[in-house]
Amino acid sequence: MAIKTRSQESSENSLTMTVNQCRGGPFLPVSQVPKGFKGRTFNFSNQWGKCMVRDCLLTQTHQNILDAIFKNSKLTKVAPDGQILVVFSPYEILSDIEHKHKSNYKWLDDKLEDLRKTRVDIEVNGVPVTGGIVRKHAKSRMDNEEAQRRGGIAKNAKYWGVIFESEYSRFFLHDVKLHYQALLPEIFRLKHGVTQALVRFCLSHDRVNMAMDDVLLALGAFDYLEDEPEPGLITIVTPVRTQRQIRKNIRDEAEALKQDFGIELRKMGDGREGVFYQKHPKVRFESPEKPVLSGQFAVRSLENQAGQGAAMV
Repeated sequence: MAIKTRSQESSENSLTMTVNQCRGGPFLPVSQVPKGFKGRTFNFSNQWGKCMVRDCLLTQTHQNILDAIFKNSKLTKVAPDGQILVVFSPYEILSDIEHKHKSNYKWLDDKLEDLRKTRVDIEVNGVPVTGGIVRKHAKSRMDNEEAQRRGGIAKNAKYWGVIFESEYSRFFLHDVKLHYQALLPEIFRLKHGVTQALVRFCLSHDRVNMAMDDVLLALGAFDYLEDEPEPGLITIVTPVRTQRQIRKNIRDEAEALKQDFGIELRKMGDGREGVFYQKHPKVRFESPEKPVLSGQFAVRSLENQAGQGAAMV
Protein backbone atom coordinates (compact mmCIF):
# COMPACT_ATOMS: atom_id res chain seq x y z
CA MET A 1 0.00 0.00 0.00
CA ALA A 2 1.28 3.46 -0.80
CA ILE A 3 0.57 6.86 0.69
CA LYS A 4 2.20 10.19 -0.12
CA THR A 5 3.50 11.59 3.15
CA ARG A 6 5.40 14.44 4.65
CA SER A 7 8.85 13.41 5.82
CA GLN A 8 7.62 13.03 9.36
CA GLU A 9 8.69 10.04 11.41
CA SER A 10 8.96 9.70 15.15
CA SER A 11 11.23 7.37 17.05
CA GLU A 12 8.62 7.14 19.79
CA ASN A 13 4.99 6.30 19.24
CA SER A 14 3.01 9.53 19.19
CA LEU A 15 -0.33 7.81 18.54
CA THR A 16 -2.35 6.79 21.55
CA MET A 17 -5.99 6.60 22.56
CA THR A 18 -7.62 9.91 23.52
CA VAL A 19 -9.73 10.91 26.50
CA ASN A 20 -13.07 11.23 24.75
CA GLN A 21 -12.70 7.88 22.97
CA CYS A 22 -12.56 6.33 26.45
CA ARG A 23 -15.60 8.10 27.88
CA GLY A 24 -18.32 6.29 25.98
CA GLY A 25 -17.44 7.21 22.42
CA PRO A 26 -17.40 4.96 19.34
CA PHE A 27 -16.68 1.70 21.23
CA LEU A 28 -19.46 -0.29 22.89
CA PRO A 29 -18.72 -1.62 26.40
CA VAL A 30 -18.82 -5.25 25.22
CA SER A 31 -16.32 -7.69 23.71
CA GLN A 32 -18.58 -8.63 20.82
CA VAL A 33 -21.74 -7.14 19.37
CA PRO A 34 -24.88 -8.88 20.68
CA LYS A 35 -26.87 -10.59 17.92
CA GLY A 36 -29.83 -8.28 18.37
CA PHE A 37 -27.63 -5.21 17.79
CA LYS A 38 -26.11 -6.26 14.47
CA GLY A 39 -27.12 -3.94 11.65
CA ARG A 40 -28.38 -1.28 14.06
CA THR A 41 -27.25 2.31 14.42
CA PHE A 42 -25.90 3.14 17.87
CA ASN A 43 -26.87 6.58 19.16
CA PHE A 44 -25.28 7.66 22.37
CA SER A 45 -24.79 10.76 24.47
CA ASN A 46 -23.47 11.64 27.91
CA GLN A 47 -22.10 14.74 29.64
CA TRP A 48 -18.83 14.51 27.66
CA GLY A 49 -20.27 14.36 24.16
CA LYS A 50 -22.55 12.77 21.57
CA CYS A 51 -21.85 9.87 19.26
CA MET A 52 -23.57 7.93 16.48
CA VAL A 53 -22.01 4.78 15.04
CA ARG A 54 -23.51 3.28 11.89
CA ASP A 55 -22.89 0.58 9.27
CA CYS A 56 -20.71 -1.49 11.62
CA LEU A 57 -20.73 -1.35 15.43
CA LEU A 58 -17.43 -1.35 17.30
CA THR A 59 -16.52 -3.01 20.60
CA GLN A 60 -13.76 -3.10 23.19
CA THR A 61 -12.09 -5.75 21.01
CA HIS A 62 -11.69 -3.14 18.26
CA GLN A 63 -10.37 -0.64 20.80
CA ASN A 64 -7.87 -3.25 22.05
CA ILE A 65 -6.63 -3.74 18.49
CA LEU A 66 -6.19 0.00 17.96
CA ASP A 67 -4.31 0.31 21.26
CA ALA A 68 -2.03 -2.56 20.25
CA ILE A 69 -1.41 -1.06 16.79
CA PHE A 70 -0.50 2.32 18.30
CA LYS A 71 1.83 0.65 20.81
CA ASN A 72 3.58 -1.62 18.30
CA SER A 73 3.90 0.74 15.35
CA LYS A 74 7.14 0.17 13.39
CA LEU A 75 6.58 3.21 11.21
CA THR A 76 4.15 6.14 11.43
CA LYS A 77 3.76 8.75 8.72
CA VAL A 78 1.27 11.59 8.33
CA ALA A 79 0.01 12.72 4.93
CA PRO A 80 -0.64 16.41 4.16
CA ASP A 81 -4.42 15.84 4.33
CA GLY A 82 -4.18 14.24 7.79
CA GLN A 83 -4.32 10.57 6.85
CA ILE A 84 -1.99 8.50 9.03
CA LEU A 85 -0.05 5.43 7.86
CA VAL A 86 0.96 2.91 10.52
CA VAL A 87 3.03 -0.23 9.83
CA PHE A 88 2.93 -3.09 12.32
CA SER A 89 3.36 -6.83 12.79
CA PRO A 90 0.00 -8.68 12.94
CA TYR A 91 1.64 -11.38 15.06
CA GLU A 92 2.59 -8.78 17.67
CA ILE A 93 -0.97 -7.43 17.73
CA LEU A 94 -2.51 -10.87 18.26
CA SER A 95 0.11 -11.68 20.92
CA ASP A 96 -0.46 -8.42 22.77
CA ILE A 97 -4.23 -8.75 22.98
CA GLU A 98 -3.74 -12.39 24.05
CA HIS A 99 -5.70 -13.91 21.17
CA LYS A 100 -5.68 -17.68 21.59
CA HIS A 101 -4.51 -18.17 17.98
CA LYS A 102 -1.49 -15.93 17.36
CA SER A 103 -1.51 -16.64 13.61
CA ASN A 104 -5.23 -16.13 13.01
CA TYR A 105 -4.62 -13.24 10.64
CA LYS A 106 -8.03 -13.72 9.02
CA TRP A 107 -9.72 -12.78 12.33
CA LEU A 108 -7.57 -9.65 12.65
CA ASP A 109 -8.21 -8.70 9.03
CA ASP A 110 -11.98 -8.99 9.64
CA LYS A 111 -11.75 -6.63 12.64
CA LEU A 112 -9.77 -4.11 10.60
CA GLU A 113 -12.45 -4.36 7.94
CA ASP A 114 -15.05 -3.50 10.61
CA LEU A 115 -13.02 -0.37 11.37
CA ARG A 116 -13.01 0.44 7.65
CA LYS A 117 -16.75 -0.04 7.17
CA THR A 118 -17.94 1.87 10.23
CA ARG A 119 -19.06 5.49 10.09
CA VAL A 120 -18.83 7.61 13.21
CA ASP A 121 -20.47 10.96 13.89
CA ILE A 122 -19.20 12.27 17.19
CA GLU A 123 -19.27 15.67 18.84
CA VAL A 124 -16.62 16.45 21.41
CA ASN A 125 -16.55 19.87 23.07
CA GLY A 126 -18.60 21.21 20.16
CA VAL A 127 -16.19 19.86 17.53
CA PRO A 128 -17.74 17.46 14.99
CA VAL A 129 -15.75 14.43 13.82
CA THR A 130 -17.59 12.69 10.98
CA GLY A 131 -16.39 9.78 8.90
CA GLY A 132 -14.61 6.46 9.12
CA ILE A 133 -11.67 5.28 11.20
CA VAL A 134 -9.65 3.14 8.79
CA ARG A 135 -9.39 4.09 5.12
CA LYS A 136 -7.40 1.08 3.96
CA HIS A 137 -5.58 -1.96 5.35
CA ALA A 138 -3.21 -4.25 3.49
CA LYS A 139 0.17 -5.95 3.58
CA SER A 140 3.00 -3.46 3.87
CA ARG A 141 5.68 -2.98 1.22
CA MET A 142 8.27 -2.24 3.89
CA ASP A 143 11.06 -4.80 3.46
CA ASN A 144 12.48 -6.86 6.31
CA GLU A 145 15.75 -4.93 6.52
CA GLU A 146 13.92 -1.63 6.94
CA ALA A 147 11.52 -3.23 9.40
CA GLN A 148 14.43 -4.58 11.44
CA ARG A 149 15.95 -1.12 11.61
CA ARG A 150 12.66 0.13 13.11
CA GLY A 151 12.33 -2.65 15.66
CA GLY A 152 10.94 -5.64 13.76
CA ILE A 153 10.49 -8.81 15.80
CA ALA A 154 11.70 -11.47 13.35
CA LYS A 155 13.97 -11.74 10.33
CA ASN A 156 11.14 -12.91 8.08
CA ALA A 157 8.33 -11.05 9.80
CA LYS A 158 5.38 -10.05 7.66
CA TYR A 159 4.14 -6.51 8.16
CA TRP A 160 0.79 -4.92 7.57
CA GLY A 161 -0.13 -1.31 6.99
CA VAL A 162 -3.21 0.65 8.02
CA ILE A 163 -4.15 4.10 6.75
CA PHE A 164 -6.33 5.99 9.22
CA GLU A 165 -8.89 8.43 7.85
CA SER A 166 -8.08 12.14 8.03
CA GLU A 167 -11.22 12.73 10.10
CA TYR A 168 -10.08 10.22 12.71
CA SER A 169 -6.75 12.05 12.98
CA ARG A 170 -8.66 15.05 14.37
CA PHE A 171 -8.84 13.22 17.69
CA PHE A 172 -5.04 13.44 17.94
CA LEU A 173 -5.09 17.12 17.00
CA HIS A 174 -7.94 18.38 19.18
CA ASP A 175 -8.49 15.83 21.97
CA VAL A 176 -6.38 15.19 25.06
CA LYS A 177 -4.10 12.19 24.50
CA LEU A 178 -4.30 9.48 27.12
CA HIS A 179 -1.02 7.60 27.63
CA TYR A 180 -1.79 4.35 29.42
CA GLN A 181 0.42 2.03 27.36
CA ALA A 182 2.12 0.67 30.50
CA LEU A 183 -1.25 -0.71 31.65
CA LEU A 184 -2.31 -2.30 28.36
CA PRO A 185 -1.26 -5.85 29.31
CA GLU A 186 -3.51 -5.65 32.37
CA ILE A 187 -6.40 -4.22 30.31
CA PHE A 188 -6.04 -6.94 27.68
CA ARG A 189 -6.12 -9.64 30.39
CA LEU A 190 -9.53 -8.55 31.71
CA LYS A 191 -12.23 -11.07 30.82
CA HIS A 192 -15.19 -8.79 30.17
CA GLY A 193 -15.61 -5.94 27.70
CA VAL A 194 -17.63 -3.92 30.21
CA THR A 195 -14.75 -4.09 32.70
CA GLN A 196 -12.28 -2.94 30.04
CA ALA A 197 -14.59 -0.03 29.21
CA LEU A 198 -14.90 0.89 32.90
CA VAL A 199 -11.11 0.87 33.28
CA ARG A 200 -10.60 3.10 30.24
CA PHE A 201 -13.29 5.46 31.56
CA CYS A 202 -11.56 5.75 34.95
CA LEU A 203 -8.08 6.17 33.45
CA SER A 204 -9.39 9.10 31.38
CA HIS A 205 -10.02 11.03 34.63
CA ASP A 206 -7.83 12.31 37.43
CA ARG A 207 -10.41 11.15 39.94
CA VAL A 208 -13.65 9.15 39.88
CA ASN A 209 -16.24 9.01 42.65
CA MET A 210 -19.46 7.82 40.99
CA ALA A 211 -22.20 5.28 41.49
CA MET A 212 -21.54 2.19 39.39
CA ASP A 213 -24.89 2.54 37.62
CA ASP A 214 -24.02 6.14 36.68
CA VAL A 215 -20.74 4.95 35.16
CA LEU A 216 -22.57 2.21 33.24
CA LEU A 217 -25.07 4.75 31.95
CA ALA A 218 -22.22 7.03 30.87
CA LEU A 219 -20.61 4.15 28.98
CA GLY A 220 -23.83 3.11 27.25
CA ALA A 221 -23.92 -0.26 29.04
CA PHE A 222 -27.45 0.54 30.25
CA ASP A 223 -30.24 1.85 28.05
CA TYR A 224 -32.48 4.54 29.48
CA LEU A 225 -35.75 6.26 28.63
CA GLU A 226 -34.91 9.35 26.56
CA ASP A 227 -38.18 11.26 26.91
CA GLU A 228 -38.54 11.54 30.67
CA PRO A 229 -41.65 13.35 32.01
CA GLU A 230 -39.58 14.90 34.80
CA PRO A 231 -36.28 16.77 34.24
CA GLY A 232 -33.31 14.99 35.81
CA LEU A 233 -35.15 11.67 36.13
CA ILE A 234 -33.41 8.65 34.59
CA THR A 235 -35.33 5.43 34.01
CA ILE A 236 -33.15 2.45 33.07
CA VAL A 237 -34.93 0.25 30.52
CA THR A 238 -32.28 -2.47 30.22
CA PRO A 239 -33.85 -5.75 31.45
CA VAL A 240 -33.16 -6.34 35.15
CA ARG A 241 -31.54 -9.71 34.46
CA THR A 242 -29.11 -8.10 32.02
CA GLN A 243 -28.32 -5.33 34.52
CA ARG A 244 -27.47 -7.92 37.17
CA GLN A 245 -25.16 -9.82 34.81
CA ILE A 246 -23.32 -6.65 33.80
CA ARG A 247 -22.74 -5.67 37.43
CA LYS A 248 -21.66 -9.25 38.25
CA ASN A 249 -19.11 -9.21 35.41
CA ILE A 250 -17.51 -6.13 36.95
CA ARG A 251 -17.61 -7.47 40.52
CA ASP A 252 -16.00 -10.73 39.35
CA GLU A 253 -12.92 -8.70 38.36
CA ALA A 254 -12.90 -6.43 41.42
CA GLU A 255 -9.57 -7.81 42.64
CA ALA A 256 -7.84 -7.07 39.32
CA LEU A 257 -9.45 -3.62 39.20
CA LYS A 258 -8.00 -2.72 42.60
CA GLN A 259 -4.61 -4.39 42.25
CA ASP A 260 -3.77 -3.37 38.66
CA PHE A 261 -5.52 -0.02 38.29
CA GLY A 262 -6.32 1.28 41.76
CA ILE A 263 -10.07 1.15 41.03
CA GLU A 264 -12.18 0.23 44.05
CA LEU A 265 -15.79 -0.91 44.23
CA ARG A 266 -17.40 -0.03 47.55
CA LYS A 267 -20.50 1.47 49.13
CA MET A 268 -21.09 5.19 48.77
CA GLY A 269 -22.49 7.46 51.47
CA ASP A 270 -26.01 7.08 50.06
CA GLY A 271 -25.78 3.27 50.11
CA ARG A 272 -25.29 2.78 46.38
CA GLU A 273 -22.44 0.73 44.98
CA GLY A 274 -19.68 3.13 43.90
CA VAL A 275 -16.61 3.26 41.70
CA PHE A 276 -13.61 5.07 43.20
CA TYR A 277 -10.33 5.93 41.48
CA GLN A 278 -7.35 8.27 41.88
CA LYS A 279 -4.99 8.94 38.98
CA HIS A 280 -2.64 6.01 38.37
CA PRO A 281 1.10 6.88 38.43
CA LYS A 282 1.62 5.13 35.07
CA VAL A 283 -0.99 7.25 33.30
CA ARG A 284 -0.10 10.50 31.60
CA PHE A 285 -2.22 13.14 29.84
CA GLU A 286 -0.94 15.14 26.86
CA SER A 287 -2.52 18.37 25.66
CA PRO A 288 -3.98 18.50 22.13
CA GLU A 289 -1.56 19.32 19.31
CA LYS A 290 -3.87 22.13 18.20
CA PRO A 291 -6.37 24.20 20.16
CA VAL A 292 -9.92 22.88 20.03
CA LEU A 293 -11.94 24.42 17.23
CA SER A 294 -15.35 25.80 18.03
CA GLY A 295 -18.19 23.83 16.49
CA GLN A 296 -19.25 26.84 14.40
CA PHE A 297 -15.76 27.38 12.99
CA ALA A 298 -15.37 23.69 12.20
CA VAL A 299 -18.67 23.63 10.30
CA ARG A 300 -17.64 26.70 8.26
CA SER A 301 -14.33 25.00 7.47
CA LEU A 302 -16.17 21.95 6.21
CA GLU A 303 -18.45 24.05 4.06
CA ASN A 304 -15.61 26.12 2.62
CA GLN A 305 -13.30 23.22 1.93
CA ALA A 306 -15.64 20.41 0.94
CA GLY A 307 -13.78 17.42 -0.38
CA GLN A 308 -10.52 18.30 1.38
CA GLY A 309 -10.92 15.80 4.20
CA ALA A 310 -8.86 16.78 7.21
CA ALA A 311 -6.68 19.20 5.27
CA MET A 312 -8.51 22.04 7.02
CA VAL A 313 -7.37 20.91 10.48
